[in-house]
Amino acid sequence: MCKVLFFLPVLVLLSMCDNEGDNVLAPDCAAVLCEADFSELFLEVVSSDTNENVFFANIYDESDITVNGNPSMNFEIRNVLEKELLVLNDENWEIGSFEYTLRIGETNEFVLTFELARTGGVGCCANRLFLDNLKINNTVQDVNSRPWIFTISVN
Repeated sequence: MCKVLFFLPVLVLLSMCDNEGDNVLAPDCAAVLCEADFSELFLEVVSSDTNENVFFANIYDESDITVNGNPSMNFEIRNVLEKELLVLNDENWEIGSFEYTLRIGETNEFVLTFELARTGGVGCCANRLFLDNLKINNTVQDVNSRPWIFTISVN
């Protein structure tokens, strides 16, 4: 009887192993909420004189904006967190370095340089694409705070 009681827990543990892989159970990620892959860069564009959001104040609109770079990027003005933001996106962004020239109006030009990387690791939220660093006109931005909304001032 003692032998049966000793081997019963061992048999239960062995039955829980995955025979197809490395004998480790795969995690159940159905209930895990992971941060999404990086796909959008949010810019709040404010007036250098009044610090007012230029899209909310109707000073500039989408027709006043151009973005150049390779690969090409999409942009739109969208209400996010009760702010009118310039949202830059490219659904095909992947690991690497990117440089874009953003022009707002006739006199405001910004060079955006950034790198995207992957988190690596294993598990439910592993290998996510994230913004590793960002410079706007060679000024380093804090990419560690969330949400990723960066402010630029225009004339």
